[in-house]
This record gives sequence, C-alpha cells and structure tokens, in this order.
Amino acid sequence: MQRTYATAAWGDFDGDGRPDLYLCGLEPGPGQLFRNTTNGMVRVDTGNIAEDSVARGGAVWGDIDNDGDLDLLVGSIFSTSDLLYRNNGNGILTSFTALPATDGFMRQSLTSSDINSDGYLDFFVANGSGGGSQPNFLLMNNQGLSFSLDTKSEAAVESRPSNGSSLADYDNDLDLDLLITDALNPNSLFRNDLGVFVRTTSGALGESTSPQGGNGAAWGDYDNDGDLDLILPTGQRFNLLFRNDGGTISRVANPPITDAAAGSFASVWADFDNDGWLDLLISQRDQSQLLYRGLGNGGFEKIDIPVLSSVQSANGLAVADFDLDGDLDVWMGSWIGGPPSVLLENHASGNHWLRVKLQGDRSNRAGIGAKIIVSARIGGRAVSQLRQVGGFDSVGSHELIAHFGLGDALSVESVTVEWPSGAVQNLGAQEADQVLRLQEPPPPPLSFNPGSSHFTNSTTLIISTPIVGAEIRYTLDGSDPQPASILFVDQIILTRTTTVRARLFANGFPASETVSAHYSADPGLYVEPIGGRFTNSTSIFLDSRIPGTQIRYTEDGSTPTLDSKVYVGPIRITTSAVISARGYLNGFPVTEVVKASYLRVYAFAADGISDDWRRQYFGDDFQTDPRAAADADPDFDRSSNLQEFAAKTHPLDPLSGFSLTVRALPEVGFPSVPGQRYRILRRTTITGSFEAITEITAEGSLTRYVDLEAGTMVNPAFYIVEPARP
Repeated sequence: MQRTYATAAWGDFDGDGRPDLYLCGLEPGPGQLFRNTTNGMVRVDTGNIAEDSVARGGAVWGDIDNDGDLDLLVGSIFSTSDLLYRNNGNGILTSFTALPATDGFMRQSLTSSDINSDGYLDFFVANGSGGGSQPNFLLMNNQGLSFSLDTKSEAAVESRPSNGSSLADYDNDLDLDLLITDALNPNSLFRNDLGVFVRTTSGALGESTSPQGGNGAAWGDYDNDGDLDLILPTGQRFNLLFRNDGGTISRVANPPITDAAAGSFASVWADFDNDGWLDLLISQRDQSQLLYRGLGNGGFEKIDIPVLSSVQSANGLAVADFDLDGDLDVWMGSWIGGPPSVLLENHASGNHWLRVKLQGDRSNRAGIGAKIIVSARIGGRAVSQLRQVGGFDSVGSHELIAHFGLGDALSVESVTVEWPSGAVQNLGAQEADQVLRLQEPPPPPLSFNPGSSHFTNSTTLIISTPIVGAEIRYTLDGSDPQPASILFVDQIILTRTTTVRARLFANGFPASETVSAHYSADPGLYVEPIGGRFTNSTSIFLDSRIPGTQIRYTEDGSTPTLDSKVYVGPIRITTSAVISARGYLNGFPVTEVVKASYLRVYAFAADGISDDWRRQYFGDDFQTDPRAAADADPDFDRSSNLQEFAAKTHPLDPLSGFSLTVRALPEVGFPSVPGQRYRILRRTTITGSFEAITEITAEGSLTRYVDLEAGTMVNPAFYIVEPARP
C-alpha cells in the first residue's frame, strides 16, 4: 500500500551539517527517518524511531535537554499517544517515556519554543485537524527530565478543530506569541505574557478574520521593515495577508497572493531566489502549487514553474538547504488520494547568501525563538532583513538555520542576534556565501529577572550573578550601591515605580559596574485622554481601579494633597494645563501620582497672517501660543500682530516699528522705521471722523511732522499715525 506522508520535519540530528528528514505517514507503519549523506538520503532502519508502527500527523525537532543534539517530537493520530525520541548523541534516537499521555484525531501541527523563558524547549501541539474538535496540548519542559501537561492555559484546553499553529514574536518583546488556526471557526491569537498565553480579542487577528477560519499560517517579514507579517491560507477563494507595523496588525489586500483559488493549505515564506526579499509558497490540495516572488516593493508576482504545476495535490511544506548549495529546497507532502510526496531541488539564480546557525547558552541550545537581523547593500540599496529561528512549523517543520539572500552583495555590513535570554550580540561585516555559526555570549556579571518592565500591584525581582562568592548590593533610591547598601538575599518585592541599581562586591571592593533597571507600577489611576493638544476646550476623565477611592487633583502640575480639589466629574479646561491626580482611601494615598499635559492649540487660519511669519517670531509650536493671535499685542506697543505683519515690524520688540499716537498739537512726532511709509490722519473735533492729510516716508528712527494748516484752525487737531497700506 502506498503511504501518504502529509507532513515532514527537517533537522540535523547527527550533527554532520546536513539536514536530515523525518516523514509523517498518515497510515500506520514504521517510522521514516532519512539520514542526509554525501551519497544521498539513506533511511534509518534500526532503533525505536524506525520500529514504532503508528500513524503520524506531524513532527518537530528540538534540543529538549540542551545537550547539543536534536531530539524529535512526533504527533500521532487516531487516539494514539504522541512520541518523543531523545538523541543519545551518537546518531541513535531512543524513546523518551517521561511524556504525558495525549490523544486526538489529527495532530499535524507541532511547534517548539521556550514559552516560559527557563532555557528549555516546550511544545505546543495543535489537535483536531480534519474537522473534529479536540483539546490542544501544551507540553512544559521540566528542565529536560520530563514534561508536564498544562491543563490551565486557555490555549491548551479549549476544544476546537485546530488546523495549524505558529509561534512568532510579533510584538517584539523577546518572547514568542501563539497563533492557532481553526478549520471552521475564527482563529485565535495568544500573546505571551511572562510565560502565560493571554488571548488577544482586539485588532485584525483578535477579531473574526474569516467565517471559516484558516489553515497553515506562516510569519515572515516580507516588507523588510523589522517586524513579522503573516499569511493565512483559508482554503476558500482567498488568502489573508496581515501586515505588521510595530506590533499593530492590519489586514491588507495584496494581489495576487490574497486572491488565490480554493484549496490552499500550508504556506512558507522563504527567499528562494536569494535576492534579499521573501517569496511565498502555498500548497494546494486539489490543484497545482502556488509560488509568488517578492518584488522588493511589498508586491508580488506569480511564478509558474513546471515542476510545481505537475504536483496537483499537496499538504505540508518543509524547507531546508538539503544539498548545501546555498539555496532553499522544498519537501512537499501528499494528501489522501494524491501523489507521493516530493522533494524539489532549487537551482537558484547565482545570487549570494548567508546562513546563520545558533548555539544557545542561557537560551535553549538550538536558539529557537532568536531573531537575527542582517544588513547589506543589495543592488545599491540598503536592505535590512529579519529572520526568526524556529517557531514557524505550522504544517511541516523547517531546518533550524536562518537563511538570508544577498543578491549581488559580496558581504554583509552587520549581523545582530537577539537571543531569547535577552542578550544582544552585534557583529560587524561578514563575508557572503557561508554558514555563520554563532554561540550565545556569556551572561553579564549581574542579571535582572524580570528586566525593566511594567507591573500591576506588585512584582518580584531576582538579581543573579554567575560569580561565586560575590555579594549583590542594591539601592532603590537612585543612588550608587556601596558596600553598606542593602544585601540581596533571595528576592525584592516592588509595589511602586522604582529604579533598582545593583553592583557586585567582593571582600568589600567593587567587583562589577553598576547596573540598573526601571520598573513602572500600574498607577491604579487612569486619565483619559492621556494628555495631548486640544482646540477651544476639552474634558478630562479620571478613574481608579481601587473601589472607594477619592481622587484629588491639581491643574498646575503640583502634587495633589488632601487639600486639593476632589474629582466629581469631567474636568473641563480651556487653557493649557498639567493635570496631576492621586487616589486616596480613608485619607491615605493608595495610588501613584499621575500627570498629563494638555496644550491648547489656537486656530489662526485665514486671519491674514502667514504661518511662516508666526513661525519666525513665535517658533514652530506657535499654534499653542496665545500671543500669536491676530489681535494680540505681545510687545505692548499698541500695535496688533496684524498691524505688525502689515508693517513688516517685530511683534515682540516695542521699539522695532511705530506706536499709534493721538496728539492735540500741530507737531506730530513718532518712532519710525527708515524707509517705511506712514500715513497721518487728523480730526478737529472729538466726535468727528479722521481724514488722511498726508503720507511720509521715514528717514530715521524718529519722524516729526508739523501740521501748518492746524495753526489756522480755531479748534486743536487730533492725529493718528499708521503704516501706509499699499
């Protein structure tokens, strides 16, 4: 009987630098592990892994005991427990019995990562593929000795027909978040919050994205902007593409990949042509396979390759450079009733490449979850590429090496590795066309766990050092630690916003530099809006999460006291203000002091004065300055800004131009600007109207005019001097 191999997993289990391949057969039978040798793929036909005769849905490689070689988790099907094989280090895999019993209809999507950041790999198993609702499994690693089944996490216990799963640090906080795709229902996104998966219900992925869910999702930075985007095949007559902008996910249309035909199942981002931009491969169960080439501008074009067109039914995808020629090859799984699985060898265009293989120390040994950024000039253009190691094994597992296409670049300018432990490793220029092997740098003398972070109510801080015999001394008031400062014993419990500074001492002498971390407490008090600009007026709302709290506030930024105003409703302000608030309970402060600044913006449009003139005298932020109003007189020279603008004089210097004056004498004197033309108006009665009698061009800073005609008048004359209008 011809077996159906729906998924497969690439992994160099024997450590010879060549990725080996494990096939998952849907029909019961012996295991199919193929060792990649210089003479081709050779089946391993001895040992537990070859002898176990079960039906298999999926598999994933990972170093569970951090001993430097890859172990294998196999997802069984038809209510048979999953299988875990430990690598003995000599190329022999033996059954690992300390694995909780698991069962379900179909488990073809397995992913591995260090979920709780303890340095050991955990596993997530998506159950229920094929339409049957089954609970998923979250297997937590007990430091390589055994695994525990997490029965509390919502991601693990909810019952659903899960088609796939994928782990990615989409919010760039150094831990991997979990996406579960559902065959029939909306998909689920869980954010990793200190080792606990918390469901996300907002945004494009938290809400219903498709009435019939999705299949094999894949994350990848297709636009090279430094964060991971997502493709989600739905199996309908469209695929879903989500663009990530700094942790904000939005659904976008991007033909032709978002309007593919029905039947799409698995997907993978990979730079198949090594041009520095990710391409996309999507498997289809009932027609030829889909390949889209990234164009370098965020767009794609469909590429028709005869060998892909010849495969009319495929399920899983697994990518690796199995022939070590610097380009990515593809294994494609078959589906029930389809042709046998196929291995497609890539013959790329001759572009350059770089591959990065990691070995963790504080992080898990395989470096799963690490992010690598490579920068190079490709085609005269600065290009920065991001790859994540592992976690994308939605329907098929890829080799644990980060692959970068470099186009015509003979070298890269820099390589940066962000390790799961939080360590950041920076390297300079590296030659192209090589496998760069990197080991995680040793830990610093002092480590904070957690590092700088936000917390609610309280957080427990542990400071550690690898230096035996050294004392850790710390302060909470911002001062530098001294030999007499507080001695760290086992933990610090923080309840308020604090900066912790620590230093090592040995025999009373400093043994390290001072290190610090900042911890921001949830203030217990909320302000809406949180500062900003407003026109005319705005209303400010205050609220506390502590029941019974009396909120007191000030509007000048000073610290509130029991004598300050009591908040009873929205605070309405019409001028710029700094609201400072604090919650009190029974006369005692129970929240942090919260401050928010509000700037009034004045509308100056169409009042006759240009923005450039205002910007010249009142700065770029002139819209928040009431002195810039057209009728304002900021230099108190009795000339408005509109008049100063017309006269081309300085609105903040009372001596720069002129002062409007009223005289009862026939001689009129006024300060003036040389070359400026002025008009003199006169009236002869208090209630009469002014009439223009002459215009004068000023020759100096003081101009005098004698009204000879006024000397013949019975009544004295009144005068106004103003700049002559063109």
